[in-house]
Amino acid sequence: MATNFQVNGRDYLIPMVVEEPSVVAAASYMARIARDHGGFETSSTAPLMRAQVQVLGVSDPYGARLKLLAARDEILTLANARDKVLIGLGGGCKDIEIHVFPKSQRGPMVVMHLLVDVRDAMGANTVNTMAEAVAPLVEQLTSGQVRLRILSNLADLRLARARVRVPEAAMATKDFSGRRMIEGILDAYELAAIDPLAGGPYAYAREAFGDYMGYQTNLIYWLANVVGNVGLAVAGLGYLTAFFTGLKDPLVSALAQLALIWFFTYANILGPSVVGRLQSFTTSFALVPIVGMAVLGWFWFSPSVYAAGWNVSGQGPFAAIGATLNFTLWAFIGVETASVSAGVVENPRKNVPIATVLGVVIAAVCYVLSSTVIMGMIPNKELISSSAPFADAARLALGDTAASVVAACAAIGCLGSLAGWTLLVGQTAKAAADDGLFPNIFARVNAKGVPSAGLAIVAVIMSVQVLATMSPTAGEQFGKIASIAVIMTLLPYIYSAISLKVLGYKTLSPKDYSLYTIIALIAAVYSLWALVGSDGNQTRWSLIFVISTMVFYALALNHKRDVEDGTVHTGGAAPVWVRYAVLAAIILALAGMFWESVGKHRVDTLHTRSPSPLSAPATPGTAN
Repeated sequence: MATNFQVNGRDYLIPMVVEEPSVVAAASYMARIARDHGGFETSSTAPLMRAQVQVLGVSDPYGARLKLLAARDEILTLANARDKVLIGLGGGCKDIEIHVFPKSQRGPMVVMHLLVDVRDAMGANTVNTMAEAVAPLVEQLTSGQVRLRILSNLADLRLARARVRVPEAAMATKDFSGRRMIEGILDAYELAAIDPLAGGPYAYAREAFGDYMGYQTNLIYWLANVVGNVGLAVAGLGYLTAFFTGLKDPLVSALAQLALIWFFTYANILGPSVVGRLQSFTTSFALVPIVGMAVLGWFWFSPSVYAAGWNVSGQGPFAAIGATLNFTLWAFIGVETASVSAGVVENPRKNVPIATVLGVVIAAVCYVLSSTVIMGMIPNKELISSSAPFADAARLALGDTAASVVAACAAIGCLGSLAGWTLLVGQTAKAAADDGLFPNIFARVNAKGVPSAGLAIVAVIMSVQVLATMSPTAGEQFGKIASIAVIMTLLPYIYSAISLKVLGYKTLSPKDYSLYTIIALIAAVYSLWALVGSDGNQTRWSLIFVISTMVFYALALNHKRDVEDGTVHTGGAAPVWVRYAVLAAIILALAGMFWESVGKHRVDTLHTRSPSPLSAPATPGTAN
């Protein structure tokens, strides 16, 4: 009998059936230490347990998934027939989950989870019996062979939580310091750490605010990244006009953008390792002009030139800063990419925070130093009209050859960034598809674990956007595309910041929770400020799209409900050509919105294209 336990303010004696008396003594000893500091605080979730039903030999795993979902009520009825007593107490099988593993080493595999409310029972026998009972029906529906049908050890739905606060000094023994004891506990915790939540801002919003906010966040964040990818293609090709003058023609440039989009899509389909090597190579080129200017440009820096261009907007400092926040954030979009790709990152608990923090710090230092140098080298009026400020600064310092080298490095860096961003949009869509909020096609992966079909769809949408946003001035096109991408990224940033306040209490200490909540609120206010300072027309169209996500979500829920109720046949009731026609109509509608938002241009004006800037376009009032 273990003593000294105080739980939720009440004293308990804990019976323990063990062979070793030392275990009881150790438990009582630690309970006394906990008691001296307030005892244990406990809580629990609903008593849900999982049963796993494994199905192999399935020729069409995704079709099998839909058939099982359509037969949900029949499966629940069959499972609950095995334990009338549990049903009478309010328990029983409450729902099913279907998971598809198309590329397992044993062939395509479908796993059905029975979610069983076992009430106060341990539940193992009941759960196993239900899994056995539904196995024949599962085989009939899927045309596969059921192998395992057993209670799952994944107990993430039936959780009992206990919290205790013990100061470091109280943990010390005669052999070990309190700090060493704490480090040992943390090491043991790390061994049992759960898998990361892939999906980044989408996953945070869904966990904190529910499925709809997750769906909305994922859709607008995904589309923002798609738009940004087009901007990268425009920027990279703009620098290449110094070497290939034919790219100044809008049609030639558009065809080149399409070629780049599909090339990097194919590179991603080959696997993350290919993308990693490609991006590492191109990133090195991108760093040459930025780091070179940040370090060496100070020899040509003029304080008087810098001071003359400090604030020429005619606005006060507060208003001027607000008007530039949108374009400033363009340089930092991507800070969240490590968390989005957490599902494919090795050791994400360590590497994701390192990549995020170091990425921001390194980018901030490089951008601030290099931008400051350029603003002190090139007079403000010339800088406003510059299409390639890094190359122009290199020309002032070292001549035309240096300018050409910088332009080449910048182009390679911009275009190479497409590789990583293409991976991002694929993983974002896959995360939502895994949760049933995007079509199943986005969740399908190839042998490399890459959502190849989803990436192909993204490439199609980007191709339409390339054609829809053609304009005679690449600088103007790039600026507006970048602005829209930032506007649509700001909302996921705001949701992510607020989600920390909602979710942080579960895992953070009170001190850390207070600190990170303050940081999150500052980030949310900053994002709102940037949104207020953005272009009004672009903000209006972007927010119209955000509101329209309610319609898309309702349609997705209706379809999911119809499938689960059995009112829609597996594969969809509409013919294939109708579904593709609807998809094409949606893509064209999105293209139309971007046409309106980015700006319409007459066909007869599409005759020349200037290089696109790597710097932000000037804010209103700066050209005077």
